[in-house]
Amino acid sequence: LNVIFFRTKHLGRNLVISALMCLMITSNHFLTARLIEKGSYSIEFKHLLDWYRENSEPGEKLASSWAHILKYIDIDKKDQFVRIHTLKSEDLEGFARNCRKRGIKYVEWNNRGSGTFKWHPCQLPLSKGNSVGSFELVKRIQIGEKRRMFIYRVRDKSEIGPAQ
Repeated sequence: LNVIFFRTKHLGRNLVISALMCLMITSNHFLTARLIEKGSYSIEFKHLLDWYRENSEPGEKLASSWAHILKYIDIDKKDQFVRIHTLKSEDLEGFARNCRKRGIKYVEWNNRGSGTFKWHPCQLPLSKGNSVGSFELVKRIQIGEKRRMFIYRVRDKSEIGPAQ
């Protein structure tokens, strides 16, 4: 109403700006709705959290490349989620040592996002979805044909044979 009744001097400009704002809000809604769909856009993280709640003991931490999403979904356990990027190492066993030092019991690998870390040499073996070295595969989560997630338990040193 302010645009129509009190500011006739710049009426054309104000109407154009108002129309553009309405268009931007409407356009964004359709894009967001398509991305989110029916809650399936990030559904694998809900499945991950369901599994974590059922299988972890109090104080057991989970390392994930999407820890920020997990913290947002389950704020009560935000201290249990560690960004996997902070655990970098040159090899898989160094990565496992870093996990043990930080008290991380589980590591999640998924094929979403950028490949800058997930295809790093210390993470590449985890992309196969098999137990390897200090990492025991405990859960696979498959969403459609393209999205997958693997959850690994970091084995204690006593569980690993001398050859590893």
